[in-house]
Amino acid sequence: MGFKFRRQFPVGNYIADFICLEARLIIEADGSQHAESPRDLTRDTYLRAQNFHLLRLWNNDILASPDAVAETIWATLHRGQQTHADTPCHHPRLSSWPPHQRSLPHA
Repeated sequence: MGFKFRRQFPVGNYIADFICLEARLIIEADGSQHAESPRDLTRDTYLRAQNFHLLRLWNNDILASPDAVAETIWATLHRGQQTHADTPCHHPRLSSWPPHQRSLPHA
């Protein structure tokens, strides 16, 4: 099955870095300024309320470990077909998830 992603897609008052509407998945490529951002928490809460799943990836992981990032995205897409849980799918070669992404419940 193919998944179509759009780049810089508006969702309400926010812009998603990458979005797959079919899978209700938003992927954010983040730098260190997003590590504990209260603004991101508000944004994430809104996006989850719109029934989107969120996957945040560090920019350095995207550049240093593109295969691991691709595997993580692939696993997240396929796990999303089985469940609506919004728990991170973490690859062992990637940096730890931002603290606010570890176990936020799905709205």
